[in-house]
Amino acid sequence: MIEKENTLAATYALALFELAANIQEAEAWQRELKTIEADLKENQELADVLLSAAIDTEIKKNILKEIYQTKMAEKPFNFICFLLDKERFAYLSQIINSFGLKIGEAKGVKAVYVQTATELNEEEIDTITKTLEAKLAAPIYLKIRTNPKLIGGIKVQVGDKVYDASIKNQLEKLKEDLKK
Repeated sequence: MIEKENTLAATYALALFELAANIQEAEAWQRELKTIEADLKENQELADVLLSAAIDTEIKKNILKEIYQTKMAEKPFNFICFLLDKERFAYLSQIINSFGLKIGEAKGVKAVYVQTATELNEEEIDTITKTLEAKLAAPIYLKIRTNPKLIGGIKVQVGDKVYDASIKNQLEKLKEDLKK
């Protein structure tokens, strides 16, 4: 099966999305959350403190208050504190990614997961993107993963539908046909 969203991250992202009054507010929150995510990537010491089980949650929340409370809307700030309370802060990046997917879905963007046997170049990615957008009649968010087990070809998942044009799948079908 093609890589799916982390269920826990998707659940938290949906809850946050439902708190937003509209898509514009959700997009503003996404920018704020991405700022925290970027800060954590740049400041490993801050990330270590916020992820440490040895440091009390209230201390972590106080650190966040000092840095972000005046820079963020109340609901996303409270959401970050909630993640700390529930010991889910380590999932922040995955939640932000899932939150972005929820915003995209609300705007009509379709999430498409693609697997190929080899790494794709920019031209191939562009061709796949344009082809899928034309077939789906909607903009897409493309998530590509390399899977050498496919041998060759491509495997595409849109929602619950999987289109498998991989060599591995063709060989498996041939094997089944020969058994008949």
